[in-house]
Amino acid sequence: MSQVAAEYAAPTGPLWRNFSFHIMWGSTFASGVGDRLIMLAALKMLGYAGDDVDNSSIQGGINFFFFLPYLVWSPMAGWLADRLPRKWLMFASDELRGLIVLYGFLLLPPDLDVVPAEDRWQVWALLCAVGVMAATFVPAKMSSVPNVVGLELLSRANAMVVSMGIIGNLMGFLIAYAMIDHSLRAMILTSSLCYLVSGALWAFLKMPFKPRSSARSIGSPWDLVRDIHQGMRYAWTHKPVRVLLLTNAVVWSGVAVYQPAVAVVNTELYSGTAADLSLVLGAVGLGMLVASAVFGVMNPRLGNEILIVLGLAVCGLFIILQMIVPVFGLGVAIALMTGIGGGTIFVPLYTVLARSTADHIRGRVFAAKEVVGELGQVTVSFLVWSAPQTDRVMRPAAVLVAGLLLVLAVVGLVRYVLVGPTPSKVLNLCWRLTRLYTDAVHRLKVVGRHRVPSSGPVLLVSNHTSGLDPALIQSATSRMVRWMMAREYLLPGLGWFWRRYCPILVDRNAADPGAAKAAIDGLRAGQTLGLFPEGRINYDSDGLLPLGAGVALIARRSDATIVPVHISGTPRGVKPLKSFLIPSRSRVTFGKPFRLSEEESADREQALEVIRQKMAETMGTSNAN
Repeated sequence: MSQVAAEYAAPTGPLWRNFSFHIMWGSTFASGVGDRLIMLAALKMLGYAGDDVDNSSIQGGINFFFFLPYLVWSPMAGWLADRLPRKWLMFASDELRGLIVLYGFLLLPPDLDVVPAEDRWQVWALLCAVGVMAATFVPAKMSSVPNVVGLELLSRANAMVVSMGIIGNLMGFLIAYAMIDHSLRAMILTSSLCYLVSGALWAFLKMPFKPRSSARSIGSPWDLVRDIHQGMRYAWTHKPVRVLLLTNAVVWSGVAVYQPAVAVVNTELYSGTAADLSLVLGAVGLGMLVASAVFGVMNPRLGNEILIVLGLAVCGLFIILQMIVPVFGLGVAIALMTGIGGGTIFVPLYTVLARSTADHIRGRVFAAKEVVGELGQVTVSFLVWSAPQTDRVMRPAAVLVAGLLLVLAVVGLVRYVLVGPTPSKVLNLCWRLTRLYTDAVHRLKVVGRHRVPSSGPVLLVSNHTSGLDPALIQSATSRMVRWMMAREYLLPGLGWFWRRYCPILVDRNAADPGAAKAAIDGLRAGQTLGLFPEGRINYDSDGLLPLGAGVALIARRSDATIVPVHISGTPRGVKPLKSFLIPSRSRVTFGKPFRLSEEESADREQALEVIRQKMAETMGTSNAN
């Protein structure tokens, strides 16, 4: 068991019965509404869509001042999240946000919509103060999700939390669309109330899945410097974490270009107002919600690298379309697809990042995510805000960003998707897609994965419950499994696949010494061979059918390490192909590896009985758990 998993050994219940999780998503929803309302109110106060106004500069300035604290304050915020009780840190952050915005509401005259140029520093200061509290809030919230739900449901919980934040943003867009041209002060007051409600909810949060060593203290100033450095060093020296953080940074830098570019598209191509812009950006949020809802149902634990690459490609393609299509309705649909791509990036990315990081340092790692991500976003936003006449360059800049995302998708495909246990890029892609499929559709659970040797000849002997079984076993191990397969299952039209996969074809109607020789030769060459010694799918019984003598012959002559495997929970009693279409909760259990002794190898019947006993023991262990 990994260090991270060991911290959360307690079993989890369904999310709908987790009261603290409901508090978490409810508070996330409320603060999402508050964030969107205050940022759209700032857009109106700064004169967006007015005469002789640089609209991209306004949007860039809002992003710059709101996210600048993420860059500057996040290391301290991450340290606080690892040292102080996280729920009270979130409570204080939200309540202070609410009071800051309420103060802004009291300062704004009732009849004022556009703030005079000489007073706009007050708007920037308000956004910056709210951003400080948001920067304090985010590392504490993201590092608390595993404490609230455990690791088993982490992907689903992250998807739902992200979804509720997006729904809150969408609700903010809808409220703004109805109020922005009529009652600016009411928008600001509503934002303040949302923050205050969000903060109040955190007071009732409980964290049942804290790590065993969860004692925290503030320590000395030297501890502060050392701990912050430790978190940043951890994030940079662990390659998976570093890759995720850099990907996050590129995407958020792209967001900093995309939002001002959409503000320009809204005025130049759609002749739209601030209310129209809220609809376009709201469509982006709706797309992210759709993606997050899908991941909430799928709860993917495997294959997240494929999802991230897919999201990058979708974002890149539709950002280009957004910049050139002049029809408002199509622009809203394109924005929706862009949001789907964004959700396909962020939910898997945050899930993998949380799974890859131990609890005691998770707050600082998520703070590092904010620092690295906001460095690009804040820099770009500052340039857009401060440079003269940026409207004319924003659309070409967004196309360049889209091209960078497409390049990043290709790099991710080559470096992380097409690599794997096989010498073929095609088979590696198939392996990752199979893992994603078995995880999402069949909720595959693997027990004893570590029992499969990482090198040398390995013979996997398994019971046979459905046509799905080979895909489940291949998903459960990182070694390429070469299967012995009945000739009648060699489906036509997949010649390219069979040539790469090289199954050993068996004639089930007669003795086939050629197939046995090919299996023995493959094992002697160090391959991993998969075999169903029952000889057919067992549709009826949960026990083992009689084993064929061929498995004893192969085991005796190859001298391979034998790993018994038990499969359960698959769709039973259906045709082999149909079993792929019926959702299930499948389980693959690897038993203790063994090798036949000289005495057992000398006697075929004795070897067969030993293999059967080991398979029965693994079955008993699997059923007991």
